Amino acid sequence: MGIHPGALVQLLPQTLVGFFALLMLLLGLGSRSDTSRRYLGLLALLGGVVALIFIFWQWSWVDKSAFFHGAIEVSRYSLFFCALLVSSVIGCTLLAIAYFSEYSSERGEYYALMFLSLLGGLMAVSSVDLISIYVSLELMLIPAYGMTAYRRRRMRGIESALKFFLPGAVSSAMLLLGIALTYGVFATTNLNDIAGFAPQLSEVPHSWASLGLAFMLAGLLTRMAATPFHAWLPDTYEGAPSPVAAFIDTAIKIAVAAVLVRLLIQPFYAFAKGGAGWRDLMWLLAIVSMSFGNLVAIVQQNLKRMLAYSSIANAGFILAATATLTQSAASNGAGALLYYLAYYVVVSCGLFAVVVLLGRFGKDKLEVDRDLQGFGYISPALGAAFSILLLALAGAPPSMGFFARFQIMRHLMGHGMTALTLVMLANMMVALYYCLRVVAVIYRKEKTDSPTTLAVHYPASLVAAIALCAVLALLLGVYPTPLQAVAEAAAASLF
Repeated sequence: MGIHPGALVQLLPQTLVGFFALLMLLLGLGSRSDTSRRYLGLLALLGGVVALIFIFWQWSWVDKSAFFHGAIEVSRYSLFFCALLVSSVIGCTLLAIAYFSEYSSERGEYYALMFLSLLGGLMAVSSVDLISIYVSLELMLIPAYGMTAYRRRRMRGIESALKFFLPGAVSSAMLLLGIALTYGVFATTNLNDIAGFAPQLSEVPHSWASLGLAFMLAGLLTRMAATPFHAWLPDTYEGAPSPVAAFIDTAIKIAVAAVLVRLLIQPFYAFAKGGAGWRDLMWLLAIVSMSFGNLVAIVQQNLKRMLAYSSIANAGFILAATATLTQSAASNGAGALLYYLAYYVVVSCGLFAVVVLLGRFGKDKLEVDRDLQGFGYISPALGAAFSILLLALAGAPPSMGFFARFQIMRHLMGHGMTALTLVMLANMMVALYYCLRVVAVIYRKEKTDSPTTLAVHYPASLVAAIALCAVLALLLGVYPTPLQAVAEAAAASLF
């Protein structure tokens, strides 16, 4: 089969990421000293920046183009998610450089695994065929299992990898079964072809197609860790290296959300007509997930587990946004959802950078009351940045989180979903409570002799990541127009 000449240019970000993954793997295997392997982190940063530059370059001239018999589609929608994925990997690389130098576990394969997983994510967000979506998501997940167990002498790391792998295997089976049922009904796996056939289905094929959609949604929501498919997430976060937890929290969630939006708008929108079908399911799961995640996060003392349950709650906010998806560009809530995902990348990377920073002194298991007291006084600038990120996570104004949630609620009210809007508001109050509790602890004076608060020298990569994320979380909340316009343009390219 010949390759379309345009694919060589329009799939250049994916090609570059694959090239850097192989290059880092070869250099890592050929390096015999830890010192030379540490340069792989800088090479990973270079690869991420180069890929991001080409994505920005493509944005100015890209048109919707399909390659490989329609399985891969390059558009502003796919480029937006490619930019988010690459940005999250750049942030996770900054975290990994500091983390693995502290724990003296620098080995050559970590950054190669991360870039292979990134390659799978880039292909998943660009796929418009169920088979290529499945293969791409598997390519993203399989290296992530190895990254979770990267510190192989820690039993907690091995346990967390197992708890990550088993639900991942089940979700893969459910996703594949849903694809098989969908193919049995439509005799095709191309999303654009399915979208043309779906409105013509009679009652019996419609039921089988609905069952196929249900299995695919179950598989995707397991990977997104939405309630009731969430049980693996807190233990995985707690036992995994913090940079890996950040990668799972951002890159994997983003890729799955991109696939979910494409599925619900393009081929399966017909199943939501009249207010029935997947729209009601998303409405219900959104309420359950955001409420469960926020309520359980209140009682968490471990900082990483608190962020894990907050991630479950944010999966609920994402599902609430999917309930506003339509096939009209004027009333579609996809732009608000894309902005929300960009916000989540910024805040999550910044908060996990703080986790890495505070966990550098043998405190990999951070307890809020025990290990965070006095941090705001010992490091005023970092304490202020940490507070901004926590308030953005809760959605307090004028942060980026407030505008992201406001946009979703505006679309919910426009679709008459008043009850869901009120639940979302209540959950924002709950999130504000436990985030302010952490802010109060870091500015508490009673205890300032914790090893996490006595150090005055912090790695430049962590300081840069925290500062950049805090500034973006505040700046894009006060002046969200540029990012909002980009998100709306990306969402419009779906139609």
